[in-house]
Amino acid sequence: MGELAIQRMPDSPAPSEREIEAFFEDLGSVTRRYMPLEASDVVGSCFLVWARDGGRIAGLAGCVRRKGLLFLHIATAEEMRGKGLGRALLSEILAFGRRQGAAIYLSVHAENETAVGLYRRHGFGVVAREPGRYWMMCPTTRGGAALYAVLRVLRPLLSLGAGFRAALRSARE
Repeated sequence: MGELAIQRMPDSPAPSEREIEAFFEDLGSVTRRYMPLEASDVVGSCFLVWARDGGRIAGLAGCVRRKGLLFLHIATAEEMRGKGLGRALLSEILAFGRRQGAAIYLSVHAENETAVGLYRRHGFGVVAREPGRYWMMCPTTRGGAALYAVLRVLRPLLSLGAGFRAALRSARE
């Protein structure tokens, strides 16, 4: 990964909403569609880690607390991919989840094979499928492991329900 240093809240002041918006703009439209949150959501993360390349954000990851779970968001600049930055950011998030005693989940486009592979290598498994999207979870705690096991058993029903909701949304449009 070279000389990039990982920064984290509260040790360092978080990037501003404008800096995050600029990072998202640099991602391009194809990559941007993989990031499910807006810059304002990222600023409101309960935990945030990032790296800078010069003055620009090279990658960031964070968690938003939702119903006792941590929803993960992560992105790296295109020129930083394949250099270990995503892995380093994800490791920070997983350590945070263990310290918080919370399971971590995320949503990922099924076609984003690089990200799906990264998540699988770090202990995430698919708990539900929607058309073109996976919901993955990493059971970082005992409680998370129990929830993960239940969700894996219920995955066919959750996936069916998600497909039904997607069909209803497209019928309304």
